[in-house]
Amino acid sequence: MVIRQAEEGLVALFAQGDWATLAVEAGRLVALHPGHGFFRTALGAALRMLGRHEEAIAVLSRAVELHPGEEQNWIHLAASLLAKNRHDEAETLLRQAMDLDPGAASVRFHLGNLLRERGRPGEAEACYREGLRLAPGEPDPWCNLGLTLAEQGRCAEAEACYREALRFAPEDVVTWINLGVLFKEAERWIEAEAALRRALALDPACGDAWNRLGILLAEWPEERSAEAEAAYREAVRVNPDHADAAYNLALLYQRLGRFAESWPWCEARMHPAKSDREGMRTVPPDLPFPMWRGEDLAGKAVLVLPEQGLGDLLHYWRFVALLEARGARRVTVVCPAPLAPLFATLEGVDQVLDSGFERVAHVGHDFWVFMLSLPGRLGVGVTAAIPYLGVPEGRRAEWEVRLPVGAMRVGLVWRGNPAHPRDFWRSLPGLAVLAPLWRVPGVVFIGLQKGAGEGEALRPPPGQPLWHAGGMLRDCADTAAILSCLDLLITVDSAPAHLAGSLGRPCWVLLPLRGADPRWMSDGEASPWYPQGMRLFRQTCQGDWSGVVERVCEALRRW
Repeated sequence: MVIRQAEEGLVALFAQGDWATLAVEAGRLVALHPGHGFFRTALGAALRMLGRHEEAIAVLSRAVELHPGEEQNWIHLAASLLAKNRHDEAETLLRQAMDLDPGAASVRFHLGNLLRERGRPGEAEACYREGLRLAPGEPDPWCNLGLTLAEQGRCAEAEACYREALRFAPEDVVTWINLGVLFKEAERWIEAEAALRRALALDPACGDAWNRLGILLAEWPEERSAEAEAAYREAVRVNPDHADAAYNLALLYQRLGRFAESWPWCEARMHPAKSDREGMRTVPPDLPFPMWRGEDLAGKAVLVLPEQGLGDLLHYWRFVALLEARGARRVTVVCPAPLAPLFATLEGVDQVLDSGFERVAHVGHDFWVFMLSLPGRLGVGVTAAIPYLGVPEGRRAEWEVRLPVGAMRVGLVWRGNPAHPRDFWRSLPGLAVLAPLWRVPGVVFIGLQKGAGEGEALRPPPGQPLWHAGGMLRDCADTAAILSCLDLLITVDSAPAHLAGSLGRPCWVLLPLRGADPRWMSDGEASPWYPQGMRLFRQTCQGDWSGVVERVCEALRRW
């Protein structure tokens, strides 16, 4: 009777989520009854939930030895191993548990989760389906199977799985959120909003639901920015640590041209809770001097660090020179190697390093700062005289003699970095989409495509002769030199657009209706960031590039 009462007390503490008390009480009971499996399982689970994973691993490893038939031991132990990034051990452990008990559906579900997170959707799907065959009434596996299918673009199957999950758990908030996200991606706007508002009706304090609603409203075909802003703010109000919502609010402000309001919210990208769903999590370095947060720079040495893509660094480079104007005695910049020769042309920078910053970590700097944090720390908005970058000496002459002669020379970039989370929206399907441009007489087209799309540049479609320079580019200084020789660059939303803008060279940017970088804002043909020579051509129908190209073609004729 005493043992039974003790077990019931632990179950009650587990249900309340009182992990600290559960750990103390379960630990006491394990000391009194070292062979009792449930007490040891409860202690391991409590330690895991408290984040004390090394202790949990020790306790649960012993529990697995003593009671191999208790599947919860295996599941909790695998979770703690995963928390310590011991992925292979966790997978091996769960497979051992499946071998011991082929009918253990919950083990299959957890293995499916692990495989999905490790980027093995086919194996994850098989695990979920086998687990659901054994226990078809479990809603969570239906939901996670739906996620796995949605990530593979199998939207109809994913929807069916979410519906099945809701049949067993009609008030599950996560499933309603996932269904809303699925509908949004399918542009089923009304249904998406209904699903997300259903989630909020079930849990008005769900930050994830408010954040997803904000994303939906921000991308809505008609203007609903004010509602999107309110949704993001509500997400942060109910969950102050919701870094995704805070960062999304920053992006919304940028799209609306409210840049000064955007900068403080941009700092959420460094929050430990920021998801890495779109690769935007920025991890601050461990350096022996502090991050600069706007302190007086008189007589100070500052180390500026890179983050995100080449286009971001080209765009934000304009702010680096302001550090010297604020009194900094020395400014050192770390950047990717392709940018180093180009960045060395900016006044106000004492040293440009094209390698990791470890070798300067202990050199006499007073502060470090990420380049994308500069406008917020400096308290500025759209700034910098154009051009703010130049071509290294000798590079222009080198390329001028190599480029073909023509009445008009136009550079082309039709694909961005395929690793970019929105590349599907911003890149053209292929060079053939630009075929109408070749109807304009007297134009020689220069291909600046490097990496993705370069094979097409080497073998252009019939009737689209192209002088391909991409394969000869050594770094961004070469690209800058070519741009200085061209009459115009026509490009998708990628790093060459920012390079041309920073050089003050004529540039036409082709933008999708949805998925464009917020810095291009939501409408208009001009960019406040690059007022000299830049023109924006936007889609009027999502995914339709033909209308954009025809307008570019007509503008090229008039040029």
